[in-house]
Amino acid sequence: MTHARAYQILGLNESATADDIKAAFRKLAVQWHPDKCPNNRKEAEEKFREILEAKDTLLNKDGQKKEPESFTDNLEGLYNAFNSFFAQERVSRTRRGEDLHHVLQITLEEAVAGCIKRFEISRLQECSDCRGRGGEEAFCEQCKGQGHISQRAGYFSFTQTCISCGGYGAAIKTKCQTCHGEGRVPKKEVVAVELRPATEHDAVLVKHNFGHAGRYGGRPGNFYLHISVLPHHKFERIGDDLKIKYPIPFSTAVLGGTIEVPTLLSGNIILHIPAGTQIGTCFRVPGKGVKSRQKTGDQIVEITIEVPQKLTEKQKKLLQEFSKGE
Repeated sequence: MTHARAYQILGLNESATADDIKAAFRKLAVQWHPDKCPNNRKEAEEKFREILEAKDTLLNKDGQKKEPESFTDNLEGLYNAFNSFFAQERVSRTRRGEDLHHVLQITLEEAVAGCIKRFEISRLQECSDCRGRGGEEAFCEQCKGQGHISQRAGYFSFTQTCISCGGYGAAIKTKCQTCHGEGRVPKKEVVAVELRPATEHDAVLVKHNFGHAGRYGGRPGNFYLHISVLPHHKFERIGDDLKIKYPIPFSTAVLGGTIEVPTLLSGNIILHIPAGTQIGTCFRVPGKGVKSRQKTGDQIVEITIEVPQKLTEKQKKLLQEFSKGE
């Protein structure tokens, strides 16, 4: 895939940074994940593979942005292509299996505390009836098992790949009734994964050789688990800190007092509010944030003011007198 095509698929231009490419990939991967499109799964699978190929075209294994191939690189590729074209060796049928991607949604509590999650996946596995061969094989009669055919035309002779067997030198004589000649069959299984405490949103876990089975003896692909932390109705994670917006009565903000504030995992805490506290004031509670390998974060409490909707006549008069003295 060309760089221009990869940028087009991800909806970016060539000035995009590596972070821009990663963000676009994550957004499109969630949108086009086959599990998210059960009514149009085939198109989603094709789109997902295209998005993944675009990301791999633009980023290297370290997540850094790749530069487009130079003219010299293209010449070298052309030279290798000619060598491959004129080689008179049989083509190997062995193919590596496709990578398998799965998006796992977890709560903020599960992300902070760590958890064990179980979920079902479907992956292509080697057909046990034909042992991945696709059926009963026989030497190709067209090329006599060579994988290529040599022909002469006058003073010229040329060699071309056998179109009957595709260069393999063998062809399936009788297709397996279980896998219909594919050598692989889809199977569902339940996977259990242990997530460590302080798991981050957009984290990616990799299990090698646990993707789809390879073709004709090829090694399996890899399994990629993409973690998606769901938004919380009260708390927001900021690095290793947890932030909550907490409303207090108007009287407490003016006169001061104590309030009970919830934490994410360890119940309520008592917080002292000084007199004259303004809206938007933040109090930091040490050690009540996310406990990561490096440190334990804090809980940040941002104060908002509860404005009473109903007042008694006495309360109205007191507020009116208060406003006159401002």
